[in-house]
Amino acid sequence: MAELKHDEKPLNSITTAHGKINPDNDLIMAESKDDEKPQDENLMEGEEHQVNGEALAELDEYDPNPPLAIDPLKFRRQVREILQDLPGHQDGDFRVQTSALRVLQESSEAYLEFMFANAALVAKHRNRITVGTEEIHFALRLRAEQAREAAEAAEALKAEAADHAEQGLEAAVESLVI
Repeated sequence: MAELKHDEKPLNSITTAHGKINPDNDLIMAESKDDEKPQDENLMEGEEHQVNGEALAELDEYDPNPPLAIDPLKFRRQVREILQDLPGHQDGDFRVQTSALRVLQESSEAYLEFMFANAALVAKHRNRITVGTEEIHFALRLRAEQAREAAEAAEALKAEAADHAEQGLEAAVESLVI
């Protein structure tokens, strides 16, 4: 490596008010004084931390940005095509934020994964190895029936809650009148 003059900064990092920015990975590294070394009381001099594989697997489990199965560029193109097919749409009417596309893609992949898992269960029940269109249609039909039942249960709970609220209101009015 070439010698740097006293007032010259290295090209591999840029110093800011908060620390150093490494342009290779855009991470801000906190600056520490050269004479201060962070030390762990539990380690002897010369020892280093060992990375636990189980801990890394657990961290991957809680990763806020899981790897995507569908290429994000292809997914964005597909979303744009769907938006252009909407009635009354002209070019440039819709703008979608990157974070909204990410959420839409994650939820779409989760739905597809759930649907294919159900279709695989249907195929297994039919003693088949390959998931076919019949299994997918049946899994979608089951999903629609489950959604309908859930909506009916929600309506029943809503009606029951309204009845209880009405009875409570009548009791409160009667207590004020008496």
